[in-house]
Order: sequence, then C-alpha cells, then structure tokens
Amino acid sequence: MPTTSAFATLQAELGALIVTAECVLCNIDICLKKMSDNVSPSQGRGAVSTEDMLEDENNRLADNLAAKVSQLKSIALDIHDETEEQNRHLNGMDNEFDSTHGLLGGSFKRVQGMIQSGRGNRKLMCYITLFLVAFFFVTYFLMEKVLSR
Repeated sequence: MPTTSAFATLQAELGALIVTAECVLCNIDICLKKMSDNVSPSQGRGAVSTEDMLEDENNRLADNLAAKVSQLKSIALDIHDETEEQNRHLNGMDNEFDSTHGLLGGSFKRVQGMIQSGRGNRKLMCYITLFLVAFFFVTYFLMEKVLSR
C-alpha cells in the first residue's frame, strides 16, 4: 500500500528533523561557549563579527529546518488525502457488498422454496445442478487455456 511507504518516509523525515534540530542546538551551545571563553571586554569588534557569523549560521540552519518541516507537512497532507481516498473506496465496497447480500438472500429464498415445493421440482433441480456443474467445468477449462498462453 502506498500509505505504508508514506509512513516510512514520514518516520525517516522525522528522524532527520530531530537530528537537524539537535545539531542546531549543539552548534548554538558550542558557539556560545566559544564566545564566552574567547571574548574579553577589549575584543568588542571581534565579538561582533563572531556574533554575525553565528547569527548567519543560525539563520541558515533555521531555513534548513523550515524546509524540512514544510516537506513533512506535505507528506502528512499526502497521507491524509490517501486515507480519505481509501475510506471512500471502502465505503463504496461496503455498499456493493450490502446490495449483493440482498440479491443472494432473495435468490437463496427462491431456491429453498423450489426445493420444498415437492417432487415436481426435483427434476428441474437436477437439471439446474447439472447445468451449474457443467458451466463451472467449461469456465475452468477456458480460464486454464487463456492463462496458459
């Protein structure tokens, strides 16, 4: 089913998103440590360039994270659409099975009435049974010939 592969893709994307988020947080922590260790009050100009560099890095990683979140949203919407389509298909099949059940129930009642009506219909029942058996054998042999080609 397509939804199974979509769920696997979603799971892989979530894993990648978590790894990316952890990487961003780790980079921020490392950079903040370096900034607090390396910056003295006399190095104000160097600290600004380091802060700009860190902010650019943060912005790049945030954009990357936003792209992954957008991709996950797209996958989630695709899964939703597929689920809705499958539900419509199953509802249609349910309606068809209900109508078939009614049709077969009526046919079964008529056959039962014919069986219970007495001796006059037994000959007819034998003919019907022989016809059905012959029909299934002919159908079987025709299907064998078609499938063997």
